[in-house]
Amino acid sequence: MFQAQLVKADYAIDIALLKIEEGDYYYSYLELEKIPYPGEEIIILGYPFGKNVNDDVMALNISFAKGYVSSNQVVNGINRTLLDISAKAGNSGSPIISTESGKVIGILCGSMLGGLNNREEINYMIPISYIDKVLDKN
Repeated sequence: MFQAQLVKADYAIDIALLKIEEGDYYYSYLELEKIPYPGEEIIILGYPFGKNVNDDVMALNISFAKGYVSSNQVVNGINRTLLDISAKAGNSGSPIISTESGKVIGILCGSMLGGLNNREEINYMIPISYIDKVLDKN
């Protein structure tokens, strides 16, 4: 674990930019890409269900899922990209990575329920281009 400082936040879409405090560590990073397109193959890395899958939350191994960008939509003025991928509770905030470019194209934000008796779920992300806009305003 590392100490971090809050740089900017947008509570409406539940995102924050954090700066990891400097230390004797080298931090590698993934580049960002601006525009996801329908049909783009993606992966997600995260910790679905967190402590429910491992007795020791600090010993959790990262999980991997593969899927596709379904479509780009606007809901209440916020750009959302719908995803065809298996993402569960605990994956929120995970990077969405394009398998084509290897770059982060968005951040998983949640899911919406619909269909018969609200039993169908679709996951969505906020694309990097929108996050850039929001964080630049703050």
